[in-house]
Amino acid sequence: MKRLPDKMSDLLKLALGDEAKAERSPKYTMDMDQWHEPEWEWDSDSNNDVMVNCNVCFAGAVISFTLGGEWGKNLSPEDYMNGNVQKLHALDKLRRGNIYAAAAYMKLVGVFRTAEEFAYHEFNKNGKVFINDYMFGRVPWRRSMFRLVGRLARAGL
Repeated sequence: MKRLPDKMSDLLKLALGDEAKAERSPKYTMDMDQWHEPEWEWDSDSNNDVMVNCNVCFAGAVISFTLGGEWGKNLSPEDYMNGNVQKLHALDKLRRGNIYAAAAYMKLVGVFRTAEEFAYHEFNKNGKVFINDYMFGRVPWRRSMFRLVGRLARAGL
């Protein structure tokens, strides 16, 4: 199984590429509340539910496009090993600007005494940065995320 990048900035860049693929695909819908879940609709012609889409969050897009998660299958980070489970959870924290929690998931706090010291030293005292919420607009959210990639890269992360 493919191993996701260890560097937060590289992981975030990869995820932004996968999110863009999901947005362009008619088979996927971005839904930040669902990891990787099928969407069903009733088909009156066949009297059956039919799968019409796969809803994915930011990390769910990585599950689909980088990790090769099967379309329409219900998947979550716990379905992946080799450190990927922690990195997928870190992406969920990064998409909301919670650097502190992402660093803890990725075990990047070892250089500092605590995750709290890491967050204070690299960002601000509560370990969070402002990220526009995806539900209020994809473009401002992506702009915020690319700014975060730059900050992380400049910090060597």
